[in-house]
Amino acid sequence: MSEPSARSGPVAAVVVIVAKSGRADDLAALLTRMAEAATDEGTDAYAVHQDSRQPERFFLFEHYRDRTAFTLHRGNETLNSLGEQLGELAESTEIILGRPLPGSRPPGASPRG
Repeated sequence: MSEPSARSGPVAAVVVIVAKSGRADDLAALLTRMAEAATDEGTDAYAVHQDSRQPERFFLFEHYRDRTAFTLHRGNETLNSLGEQLGELAESTEIILGRPLPGSRPPGASPRG
């Protein structure tokens, strides 16, 4: 995952991973273990989902308090070790990094009202 821009503030990521043929269950198990290990300070959300229409496709939503938290997450040795296994299970991986726009609610925030 490349570094986000130098702007301060929250960092968000959406990751789309497609399992190799016949490996969706194995990939689901690995992604579950990765989610359990994503406990770094400043990690507001690390949510793994399986596509209900294409079960070989998974997507992750990640949200970090700031660039420092994102950098800390990237140095998580357990996640890095587990991530090395993605190559044997994933056909493709797409990573989209961004920053929330004004008016967006961080994970867990209540709607205004």
